[in-house]
Amino acid sequence: MRLLTDIRPRELAGKTCLVRVNLDIAHPHAGSFRLLSVLPTLKFLIGSGAKPIVIGHKGRPDGIASPDLSVKPAIDVLSELVGGRLDWQENLRFDPREGENDEGYARELARKADMYVNDDFATSHRASSSIVGLPRFLPSYAGLLMDREIGNLSRVRDNPEKPFVVVIGGMKIADKAGTIANLAKHDARFLLGGAYELMRETLPHGADISLPVDYVPGNGKNLDIGPKTIGIYEEVIGNAKTVLWSGPVGQAEDPRYARGSVAIAEKIAESGAFSVAGGGDTADFLEAHGMLGKFGFVSTGGGAMLAFLSGAILPGIAALEAAE
Repeated sequence: MRLLTDIRPRELAGKTCLVRVNLDIAHPHAGSFRLLSVLPTLKFLIGSGAKPIVIGHKGRPDGIASPDLSVKPAIDVLSELVGGRLDWQENLRFDPREGENDEGYARELARKADMYVNDDFATSHRASSSIVGLPRFLPSYAGLLMDREIGNLSRVRDNPEKPFVVVIGGMKIADKAGTIANLAKHDARFLLGGAYELMRETLPHGADISLPVDYVPGNGKNLDIGPKTIGIYEEVIGNAKTVLWSGPVGQAEDPRYARGSVAIAEKIAESGAFSVAGGGDTADFLEAHGMLGKFGFVSTGGGAMLAFLSGAILPGIAALEAAE
C-alpha cells in the first residue's frame, strides 16, 4: 500500500487530489475530533502545492439530496481550520450509485483529479464507489490518518504487550463478538459493561470475560456499572500494559450514569499502558470530557475498527493495497 508521505512534496505541486475524509458529523465545530484528525493530510497536500478536493458523506440519505444531510457545514469548519477555502463535492450518498459501488460513478469522480487519497478509515469497511472504485482509476494513497489507524490498531490486534485488557461497553454485543473472539487469542482479559448478564450465551466460549457484579439502576434498567464493579475493573486496568476501550460502560450521555465511564477513562489514562479507544460514542465521550489527549490513540472508526480488530479485511484497505 502506498502512503501519501511516500511522495516527495515537489511531485505533488500542481496536482489535483480527491481526498476521502469522514464528514459524517451531526454538529461540526472547530473542536470536532474527526475533522481535526484529517487536518494533517489536508495541510500536507496544501503545503506541497497540491489542490485537494474533499469528498465524503453524511448520514444515510438513500440517494435523496436532503439539505439536512449536506456536508457543507463540515467543509466550512475544515476550511477555517486549514486557513483557506477548500474545494469539495456534496454528500456522495446523494447519488445512489455511491452505495452501489457503481463503476461509472467512480469514473466520473476520477475525472476530477490526478490522484486519490483515502483518509477515511471509519468508512473503509464499506464497499462504495469512492472507497473501492476510485483506486481502480487513479494513483491512490493512504492518508496520514489512515496510516496511523492501521499502525496503532495493528499493534493491538497483532502484537499487544501483556497483560492485555479490553473494555467493552454498549449494547450491541453481537457486533463485537468477532472482535472478542479474535483478541482472545492474545490472552486478553475482557471487562464488559452494559446489560451483558442477559447475553452471556452470545459471548465466545473460553474467553477470559468479567461481567459487572453490580449496577446503577434507572427507569427499570441497568444504566451504569456499580461501585464494586468499578473497583474490580480499576484494579485490572492498573496492571495492564495494553488497554483497548470500545464503548462507554453506561448511558454516559446522562451525567447521572457516566460515573463508571469516567472512572474507566481516568484509570486507563493513569495506568501507563499503551491505550487505544474507538467507536463514535467512545470518542464523543472522551471529547466531551476533555480526555482525547490522554489516550495513546483514539480511532475515528466504530464498525471499521471492530471489523479490523476481528481480523476482517476492510474493502477500503484492500483497494489501496491492490492499486498500482
